Amino acid sequence: MSKELGRSRAEQGRVGRAMRGHPLFSYFSIAYAIKFILLIPYTLAAWGVISGNWEAAFVLATFGPFAAGLIMAYVTEGKDGVYRLRDRVRRWRVGWPWLLISFAAIPLVVMLGVVVQPGALSSFTPANPGVVAVSYLVNYVAIWFGGGGLDEEVGWRGYALPVMQPRYGPLWGTLFLGLMHCFWHLEEFLTPAQGGGPGTGWTPLVVILPMFLVLVISVNIILTWLFNHTKGSLFVAISAHASVNAPQVALIPLFPAVGVFGLSAGYTLGMGVLALLILILTRGRLGYRPAPLPTVASAETEIRGTAAQPATGSRRRMTDLLPRMLIVIVVIAMLGLGSLSVSWLTLPLLVASELALLCFLIGLVWIARARGGGKTASKG
Repeated sequence: MSKELGRSRAEQGRVGRAMRGHPLFSYFSIAYAIKFILLIPYTLAAWGVISGNWEAAFVLATFGPFAAGLIMAYVTEGKDGVYRLRDRVRRWRVGWPWLLISFAAIPLVVMLGVVVQPGALSSFTPANPGVVAVSYLVNYVAIWFGGGGLDEEVGWRGYALPVMQPRYGPLWGTLFLGLMHCFWHLEEFLTPAQGGGPGTGWTPLVVILPMFLVLVISVNIILTWLFNHTKGSLFVAISAHASVNAPQVALIPLFPAVGVFGLSAGYTLGMGVLALLILILTRGRLGYRPAPLPTVASAETEIRGTAAQPATGSRRRMTDLLPRMLIVIVVIAMLGLGSLSVSWLTLPLLVASELALLCFLIGLVWIARARGGGKTASKG
């Protein structure tokens, strides 16, 4: 019995060392596994394979990043890491301008992107302002705790971003995180949650997913900027994320002409323009300062010694080119979304943006592999 207990503890120790040695891989593996496994019954029900209401499974699946963040904080730093995450969720004294941006400016930008869609304003259906305000507040609080706020940001901004920024820098770290964040939602495109399901064909994956990728990367740029300017406040990150999602439930239904495509286009337009402005004004630094933030200390210490070396040669040229390419992609996509009323112009622009986005992602992967190879060589 004692030998079996000893072997079990030794195996746990090996697993813990492996997770501490590969914190990002471990974090994303846990977050993805929880989401994809728990979402299986919801997806099967959407396609009529099984019966029943599986909305609860969908809600629980969104807590994958939350659970992964807590697990990795505990594995890398013990209870202190978990307590630090808790304290940063409580950090709301950050200055009123950041709170104003998180609670008011972001939903305003979202709605501006939506109302410029063709037919949106003409379809506006007036409602009692008091009822709308109460509906928005109730839905906002629900989303804050379990609709893309607390359930996600404890992982994305609470654990992953502080590990990625010192390793890849603020821009590259945010782009990698945005990519992983986007494809964490991939299974949802087979369900009505993202416009998919029976009878929708390839439209969700071919049309909506590329826009969603630009949207998620844009939102990640905005949230990284807020995070860095508020000393790692998860309260601000959660509140801003909830402000992105809340209008879809409480305000956009007032514009019935806005369908799935118009919703995606409006969100991408609003968030894309704001992210583009932040990128230009901060020159891609997103408010990041190399001084350590109050985050999961062991994870930061672990990767600080393997920070990326300055790019040289072709890597330097690619590193200089990709931020400009990202701006071109966003501009082309914005033009395409802004020309929805001119059908002959919209399709070529959207196709051009998708091709440019593909080239950008290839370059991004190339940079990541080059930096990884550089670190391996330096260790040898």
